[in-house]
Amino acid sequence: MEEEELKIAKQAKVVIEAKPRKETIEILRKANVMAAKHMTTSSSAGPLNDARHKIGLALPPLIKALEEGQSTEEKINRAKEAIDTWIKHLG
Repeated sequence: MEEEELKIAKQAKVVIEAKPRKETIEILRKANVMAAKHMTTSSSAGPLNDARHKIGLALPPLIKALEEGQSTEEKINRAKEAIDTWIKHLG
């Protein structure tokens, strides 16, 4: 179960570090859904669920900004940090 989550987390890391494209938004949405799903259905507690929660706080504002063509470095950096933390606790 966490293997699939780790895979999408790594994909999110790759796309967020690249120049934002349409695929970036799609992958970030998948990552956000994956984190939320596992936070509510997994028995994992502590740091991993905290990392998933950070994903839920960081990705939606960035997705909206990218959709509107208004991405900011602050939102990108917050999302990168959340993704890195998520990957760390998954791996």
